[in-house]
Amino acid sequence: MSNLFYNALRVYIEYMRDTGNPYDQNYMEKLEKQFLKFSEKHMPMPGMKLFKVQNSGNTEIYLENSNRKTKLCP
Repeated sequence: MSNLFYNALRVYIEYMRDTGNPYDQNYMEKLEKQFLKFSEKHMPMPGMKLFKVQNSGNTEIYLENSNRKTKLCP
């Protein structure tokens, strides 16, 4: 595999490590934010969003000015 791939993987791992302890109460929110920050910076997909699917309803997750935002899906 190319050095480009390994460099991207190394940076991705750094972003994921910045989420902290997986036993933290807000770990998933931090993980979602870090994934979106990595995607925004290293993958040319402007406006990328995540969707959390739950029994109680679905949630759209996105970054706005580098802040994690959520919105309930209709």
